[in-house]
Amino acid sequence: MVEPSLFETLLLDSFSPLDSAERSKCPQCSCYRKYYCYDCLIPMVEHFPHVSLPCKATILKCKKEPRSKSSVVVIKLFSPENSEIIDCLGEDSSVPEFPPQTMLLFPGPGSKTLSDLSNDELLGIKNLVFIDSTWLQTKSMLRNQRVANLPMLRLENHTTAFWRYQNESKNSLATIEAVYYAYVDMYKEKFSRGLETEAYQGQYDNVLWYFVYTYQRIQNDYIEKKHKGKTFKHIPGYIKNK
Repeated sequence: MVEPSLFETLLLDSFSPLDSAERSKCPQCSCYRKYYCYDCLIPMVEHFPHVSLPCKATILKCKKEPRSKSSVVVIKLFSPENSEIIDCLGEDSSVPEFPPQTMLLFPGPGSKTLSDLSNDELLGIKNLVFIDSTWLQTKSMLRNQRVANLPMLRLENHTTAFWRYQNESKNSLATIEAVYYAYVDMYKEKFSRGLETEAYQGQYDNVLWYFVYTYQRIQNDYIEKKHKGKTFKHIPGYIKNK
């Protein structure tokens, strides 16, 4: 189960823009949104953080799942110049061909850890691909040869803090968590080899800005506010009583 102390070390921008947010009409689609428009991928509040990702993040989002349920489409607001959201199905042509030096983040057979990569391989990563779908739909994605042919990278020793129930292990991360840990672990691996001159300074922490805000809001609602005294039935032990 998630440890609350995980978030205490993150260097995050202030949540005040989110705290003061009210629903308003999206200037592009005219739908009412509170924090950001997940369809148009534009913020509805000022001062959304910007994160400079070291290489491109490509999100293959299953188009059977609504964007409103996705944890990761918000990455396009944090790093608009170095991220891409592709709504697709595994067996259709909407999955693009990927350029050289692309890796798929997935713990499949033959996947490597960051420590398995040579210095040239580690420094050469230009594009990280993440699958944003249910585990059942992920199998369909992996049947697409453009996805299946990518070298796979897996993460180690991370526990999810996601509030949506899933019957996989506690190490099965929400997609936005996977994006965050992939870039942080990559940086730390480079530093350990002398390929970065300074230790990690929190430069990717704001990838989890909206995720942590939502986590804290759920905790607060069940401890102090509208769900006070009720049990969060989806995941036993999820609410951390003060």
